[in-house]
Amino acid sequence: MIKPGPVFTPPQTPAARCLHLVRLNPIITRSELVETTGLSQPTITRATAALLEAGLVQERTDLTRTRGRGRPTVPLEVADSKWILAGIAIGTSRTHIALFDTMGRTLREDDIATPVARLSESDFIEHIMAGVNRLTTGISRTLVSVGVTTSGNVDEDGLVWASNLGWEGVDIAERLRYQFNVPVVVSSAIPAILGSETQSAELDKQENVLVLFADDSTGAALSTEEGVTQLV
Repeated sequence: MIKPGPVFTPPQTPAARCLHLVRLNPIITRSELVETTGLSQPTITRATAALLEAGLVQERTDLTRTRGRGRPTVPLEVADSKWILAGIAIGTSRTHIALFDTMGRTLREDDIATPVARLSESDFIEHIMAGVNRLTTGISRTLVSVGVTTSGNVDEDGLVWASNLGWEGVDIAERLRYQFNVPVVVSSAIPAILGSETQSAELDKQENVLVLFADDSTGAALSTEEGVTQLV
């Protein structure tokens, strides 16, 4: 289960901090991770070993550097793992579904007509599940997570309240979680927009930012060192 708190937060654990930096820096060494994070060498060694074992990063042995009598330095980079992540952006009349790899590349995507307010909640979710199944057909990778953005607001229980969609306390995460048997995170589009900026910023350049949004719904979100919070 997803722990309570902001959906979008800066990386907290040593492994998450290392993966964040490896993702932003195509080639980086363990020593540079120590310097950037301020974590100890043993902590970085354990964190990178876990990422290597999970297949999320890989060593670039072809770029090994030898300096003096010490151990050679082997840079790291993001690996092309067998995991995929699905992203679903729900709009008033259309829904965009895409599959991404762990390197952030878009593998497949589709834009489907979904006049949400004219569909029952059950029919809409069936459309979404069918869309994800179509995109994953024939891909020899494992779906490990689904992220959903929607207009309106998402409360602490993950229920969606969106007048433009005709939704009042709709739980779309439960059905998707049951169907695909993976973690599902649902967020309003407003903090998601700001969260994407936070996820692409260096660890020492995380700033407090306020975003105002007006499209098929209106609202605001604020990013702090604790994460991104929707205000209204």
